Order: sequence, then C-alpha cells, then structure tokens
Amino acid sequence: MRSIKPFTSNNFVDILNKPLYFLDCDRLNVCNLIDPDDLNFFREYYCDCYTEIVYYEYDRPLCPNCDSTMNSNGSRPAKPNKWSNIRKKQYICPECGKTHTTSLENFIKRYSNYTRAICEKSLEYESIAYLSYQKKAELIQLENGIKLPRQTAYYHESKYSEFFITQKEENLQKIIKETNIEPS
Repeated sequence: MRSIKPFTSNNFVDILNKPLYFLDCDRLNVCNLIDPDDLNFFREYYCDCYTEIVYYEYDRPLCPNCDSTMNSNGSRPAKPNKWSNIRKKQYICPECGKTHTTSLENFIKRYSNYTRAICEKSLEYESIAYLSYQKKAELIQLENGIKLPRQTAYYHESKYSEFFITQKEENLQKIIKETNIEPS
C-alpha cells in the first residue's frame, strides 16, 4: 500500500491544483482521500445530480512491477458500509498488463465491509454503558443509517477491543502530559 504524501510547503501547490472531487455526466468522482463516512455530505449537497460515486486515486498509481504510470481501465463495484452505487476506479499498466484498483484501506480494513469508524462504534458504546449487541446495532442504525447485524457488532468488539482500549489509554496519557496534570 502506498502512503499518502503529508502536507508540506513543497507539495502544497500540487495539492491545491488537484481536485478532491468532480462531477462528470451522472457520476460523482471522489478522491480516495475522502472518507466514505463523509459521502452523506455529497448526497445532501448534490441531491439528484449523480447516479453513482466513483473513487479514484489521488496520485496516478505506478506499476509495482515496472514503475510505469498506469492508465485508467474502468471501475469495479465497492460496497463500503453496504451502500450501493459506489465504485472504485481500476487502473492497468500499459507495459506489463498488471491491474490495480483504488485503495480505501486508510478508511476500511482489508476484507471488511464497514469503515473503521463504524467498526469502533460498538466499542465506544461499550465504554459508556453495557448494552446488548442488538441494542448497539440499533444505535448504529439510528445514528448512521447503516444496518449492522448484531453478529458483526460482536465480531468487531471481540477482534478490536484490546487495540481500541490501548489506543484510548495512550490518547488519555498524551492529554494528561500535554495539560500537565499530575495524578494524586
């Protein structure tokens, strides 16, 4: 997986000159820097101006075999958060024929159907109060409009709870250090 360039003064002009999204006929083309959870903004803002969303690579990908620039080669269906009408642009190398599909791994774990934010929702609910997996799934549906099976809520909790707790503790320790709070 290729990392995304950080914002620096050297590449700031390049970043400003590249679009993060654009309308093309009845398609909304969205850069892979935009979180799928933020697609509701486009649905509210553009209403019925497009029929599908196509994710594309922010930087044109290079072939991992021969380092030549890859060309666009259609798109493939994707279902982040089980939404329909979303596709990911596919690229092909003109030299060796290797294909590459736009990556959304910054937001969605590999082989997962839900974004990281949705996966962590049931863990966040667990840190507030004990709720059944069914109630957590219902809360996620009310809050985000995503129907999450209770078994999926259980799976996310059992698989990611240790990492989530460790991450929250590290964040709390960082905040305590920054604010110079000394524990009693």
